[in-house]
Amino acid sequence: MASFDRDTELCELGKALGESAGGEPRIVLVEGAIGVGKSLLLEGFASYAAERGATVLWAGAREAARRPFGLLEQLLADGGSLGGGAGRPLVTAWPRRWSSRSREVYRAFQGVRESSRSGQFVILVDDVEDADRESLQYLLRTLRNSPESRILLVVTKSLMRVPSLASLRTELLRQPGFRSIRLAPLSKDGVAVMMADLPEDDRIAELVADYHSLSGGNPLMLRALLEDAKDVWVREPACGEQLAVGPAYLEAVVAGLYRSGPRALLLARGMAIFGAWATPELLAELLDIPSGTLPGLLQALEEAGLLVGCELRHHCVASMLFADMAPEERAALHRRAAELLHAAAAPTAVVAEHLLASPDEKSPWEVAVLQEAATELLREDRPEEAIRYLERTLAVCSDEQQRIGIRIRLAAVARRLGLQVAHRHLELPLAAMRAGQLSAGHLASLGRLLGVFGQIGEMREAMSRLHALAANREREGEAEAQIEMLLAADGQLSSGIAASPTVEGMRRAVVPWTAMAGPRVPSADVVAAAEEVLRLTRLSDTTLDTLINAVKTVALSDRPSRAVYWARMLGREAEGRRAFGWLSLFASIEAAAALRLGRLAEAEAAALRCLDRLRGPDADLFAAAPISLLVRVYTLMGSYEDAARSLSWQAPKELGGNLLGAFYRRAQGHYYLATGRHHAAVGEFLAVGRQLTRWGLDGELALPWRGDLAEALTALGDRKQAERYAAQQIDMMPDSGSLAHQLRLQALGRTPRRRAMLLTQAAELLAVSEDVVDYGQTLVDLGLAQRALGEDEQAEATLERAWQLAAEHDMGHLRRLIEDRTVASDEPGRQARLSDSERRVAVLALEGQTNREIAAALFVTVSTVEQHLTRVYRKFGLQGRHDLVRVPELARVAAAGGA
Repeated sequence: MASFDRDTELCELGKALGESAGGEPRIVLVEGAIGVGKSLLLEGFASYAAERGATVLWAGAREAARRPFGLLEQLLADGGSLGGGAGRPLVTAWPRRWSSRSREVYRAFQGVRESSRSGQFVILVDDVEDADRESLQYLLRTLRNSPESRILLVVTKSLMRVPSLASLRTELLRQPGFRSIRLAPLSKDGVAVMMADLPEDDRIAELVADYHSLSGGNPLMLRALLEDAKDVWVREPACGEQLAVGPAYLEAVVAGLYRSGPRALLLARGMAIFGAWATPELLAELLDIPSGTLPGLLQALEEAGLLVGCELRHHCVASMLFADMAPEERAALHRRAAELLHAAAAPTAVVAEHLLASPDEKSPWEVAVLQEAATELLREDRPEEAIRYLERTLAVCSDEQQRIGIRIRLAAVARRLGLQVAHRHLELPLAAMRAGQLSAGHLASLGRLLGVFGQIGEMREAMSRLHALAANREREGEAEAQIEMLLAADGQLSSGIAASPTVEGMRRAVVPWTAMAGPRVPSADVVAAAEEVLRLTRLSDTTLDTLINAVKTVALSDRPSRAVYWARMLGREAEGRRAFGWLSLFASIEAAAALRLGRLAEAEAAALRCLDRLRGPDADLFAAAPISLLVRVYTLMGSYEDAARSLSWQAPKELGGNLLGAFYRRAQGHYYLATGRHHAAVGEFLAVGRQLTRWGLDGELALPWRGDLAEALTALGDRKQAERYAAQQIDMMPDSGSLAHQLRLQALGRTPRRRAMLLTQAAELLAVSEDVVDYGQTLVDLGLAQRALGEDEQAEATLERAWQLAAEHDMGHLRRLIEDRTVASDEPGRQARLSDSERRVAVLALEGQTNREIAAALFVTVSTVEQHLTRVYRKFGLQGRHDLVRVPELARVAAAGGA
């Protein structure tokens, strides 16, 4: 035993043994926590006493099961040579009747008393708290009445366990020669000795400290940890420096708690409930334990290696205790803990965590705590947990107006996860609005959200009801205040929109201004203000719409590249904060801005990123935004099959009544226009116009459907109608609208000369802008107008620029447009005409030069050579270079000596 850090205790027992050998009976009480090594100490001392000639009687009181005289029976059965031959117990058959049994026990143990005058007896009783009252009383009376006997009685007792003889300690103190030993946990040196047989390891000193810390120096817990390790030192990253634990450790903990008695188990459960917030005072209140007895109980559990202070040593113990409790018991403890922590002014988040795990009880303080906790969680970017807290708030809130407000807040918060997640929370507020039950504040908040979700009809109803409340004398103050806030929130960026306390003015404030007024080009001052907002404003639930509007403002300017930068930066921040709903919104803006720049691959990636984040019951509705962008991207790429595949998506019924539906139908119309289905395109653009007119938004949203319709009608040859719609579109554009776009619209349906002049001006403006897509389209239209005027050289130069731009930005649709319309502008067969550039390239090709050699000879790019040859092949219906000889014009030129 000395090797296991028990030298002092063994020495004390040896001293008592010597005193009893001199004819002075002694009693020693060894106390300690469960698993601290009391039984091991007895085993070691038994060997020590036997070596010195003492007769050792051993009994494990727990095995006697507290039956009357069960302890004495076990001691006498272990008596060996007492009263006769070696190994023969004193009593071989016990009487069945209690009275005769008692007499036999008394008579038998009397032999021990008489024998102790000539020989030394050591009586060892392990777990004395489990011994029966009758045996204990008899032993103590025997020792007290035998002052000259040579008997040493050593008993062990676990802390926290209540003995069958309630006055055991008092009875022991009355005995002459009584002493007690408190068995403490092992020191680090003791732990090191127990670990000495393990394999060598460079970290042994560190490991000893870790094992001592986690076991608390309790030998039982230490052996369990070493069993789990099995010679492999494993650390658990989630627990810092704590060692990994396994089944042996958990079984030891369970055994330790149950053997320590019901109070120990109850106390451990209380600590599991409170976690780091456990204090003696709170535990006493929670578990209804007298505060005076608590320090001793806590110390006993600490020495058992189960806790430090008021905390369990390992988190897995708490999980195990939770699993061991009945759900009703656990919930009740959480409820009581929440009340105690709230009364003790604990942090809101701590109290709310307990409320979440407790039964629903409708109380005002609980509603306030849960809402505040949700706010804290949002500050920590934990939206899923915040939503759970708000949903719990709904369950415990009995005030209907409060419940509506919570629902609206849930929808706003859930935007972090995605519009499809947030949308489902609007059902209750919408029903309350239709029933006339919403306050002015709720109407204003709901109206903003409905605008965000594209539910324009419901948004208009909310604004109408808010305006009606302002006319109600009893409620006009609150309503007017909300209207003023709506109009004020319209802010600096939307200063171009008249703020008026009318339904229309309020609607303008709710619909994001960057989606209004057609192809608006914000002034330099407005763009500068928007970028200042982006630099200074932190992304949050309350600033989200402000930042989105600011990025869109920049996207509508002549610097969409800056919008891509801001959208990406905010998207990365949103992703880092796990706000994937926000990420999808910024990805959508990035895709639209990248599309304007002609960065089609980037636009596609951003739109797909947005689409990937849309999951859930309402995902199909909000998927319309990224799908619309993908259709536009694939159409511009000339990937018509991919565009058609995107359009094969099953649109939900709700899309027809949503603003997203208008954007989707416009994208579909552009696809039809690009693929030659001009009548279908006209139908889509007219449907967009009807929807906007029904909402009262015609001419205000960035959906210039009349300009789109004018292009489709031009393709159908209906120039008169095209001019009419183009003129209407121009009239509806604000003064700050794009001049280049106005010039392009004015060119529709005009004579070739007037058309070329207007398109030249538009191209000059677009050449210094970042709007690559519009620039490319304008160059194609200008080149074709120049060709119609017979200005072949100018047309070729213009179309060459358009081709290079299309090739650089992978705009396959423009390349195809150049090829198709160039061929269509010539007469078929032998009457087809070659431009000078086409002729020079074709002649050199006929002579056998490669494309690279032709490009070097003519000082043009290889792609230009490829473009010219492609047009020549299509004009004359040729399959390739080998057919060039079939063109008489080329054969004559080659025969005459080349180009």
